[in-house]
Amino acid sequence: MNHLLVSLSLISLLISCSPTSQPAQQATEKLTEETSVEKPFACEEMEYASNQAQADSMMKYYENAKAADSASKLMWEHKLFCAFPNSFEGMEQLFAFDDESIGPPYKYDPEKEAAPLYHSDMINGIIPYFGQLSSIPSEAYYNKYIDININGNWQADNISDAFGFHKRLLNDTEAACAVLGLRPVDEVKSVFHFIFDGPHPDNDHNKAIYKELLPKVTAASERLGNLLAATYDEMLAEDHSH
Repeated sequence: MNHLLVSLSLISLLISCSPTSQPAQQATEKLTEETSVEKPFACEEMEYASNQAQADSMMKYYENAKAADSASKLMWEHKLFCAFPNSFEGMEQLFAFDDESIGPPYKYDPEKEAAPLYHSDMINGIIPYFGQLSSIPSEAYYNKYIDININGNWQADNISDAFGFHKRLLNDTEAACAVLGLRPVDEVKSVFHFIFDGPHPDNDHNKAIYKELLPKVTAASERLGNLLAATYDEMLAEDHSH
């Protein structure tokens, strides 16, 4: 009887340790691994009925992001980022003052002359807030930031200084240059041009920015440093008339 009990115990132990349990364990590990991988960041495609509707959404997200606690701030910042335009033209439609619409018979029409956010109390906050976002993955963030600067030109007020992009080049140089460095020459020079554009680019403010930018950008990318220097020199040699 004792021999029989020992034999049964050995059989039971062998069954419990057999390889037949491995597939289930492997499946569980695979499921855990898959569910732990975060989905890549992406903005949901949004279609707004008007520029005003887009502006209203941006103001709402901006206000909520500023007032939110740490648990919900990320969500509102993502919404604000995604609501931002994807082009310089889009930025003009929301933030600019369209003086080209003024003409004969020279009747003042605020709806035609000023974009929805031009007179907003938040105008001095939304663009700088966008320029300081740190919750958006670098690739998505800098691609949009670059896109809104391409073909940009100085218009005073809110449409100037490349919407503060030079500050990211100074303070987050490696990440900003990594994305900017993937763009073709004309787009890179367009961004640099907008940083210094204005009625008189040869001024002390621009000189200070250039002096600080050039060594940092060059250290991160010699190609970008050369394009920055070339763009700046070309601008000083041009005859500007704004």
